[in-house]
Amino acid sequence: MTDHSNYEKVFIDTAPFIYFFEGDSDLSLKSRDMFLKLINGDYEIYTSYISEVEMKVLPQRNKQTKKMIIMDSFIEEFGVNKLGIGIREYKTALEIRANYTPIKLIDAFQLSIAINNRCDYFITNDKELKKYDQINVILLDELKKYLVKWLLTKMHNLVIIHCNKYRAIVLQLHTDLRGTYYVNY
Repeated sequence: MTDHSNYEKVFIDTAPFIYFFEGDSDLSLKSRDMFLKLINGDYEIYTSYISEVEMKVLPQRNKQTKKMIIMDSFIEEFGVNKLGIGIREYKTALEIRANYTPIKLIDAFQLSIAINNRCDYFITNDKELKKYDQINVILLDELKKYLVKWLLTKMHNLVIIHCNKYRAIVLQLHTDLRGTYYVNY
């Protein structure tokens, strides 16, 4: 069994899931890239039952049973943890709504779920949520810089020798028993 004690906890709001399942837009591609990087990294991925309901409303209304099965399979296959609402989340959501008036009730609940489950990051596409400063809220458009930062902090023995918009060439530094560095690429 894998030890997840050093993994960072990432809460994903509803919009990135909807973009992921909806197709070929720029936001769909960003969501796909986000999921690939998170699933292959040292992250525990969380969402809420609220997100599950929100992302399934349209498929349910349009009787797209197959699409809902695909959504369920994705969430289960990639170990996305679903979280619910309890009294702590209720109280935190109340505080958020009282102190951050532009934040909608459903978003206050999403934030409170992430906070009360000690998530390190909250990924969304809702710019209004950036005003809330009790958790690191990351918009999809900002995600690339955060993923690079996460990689650099987790892999301090890597040296990026070339990086552009499309790819990075990375060398991994190793040391032998005498402390001499060598490169593995």
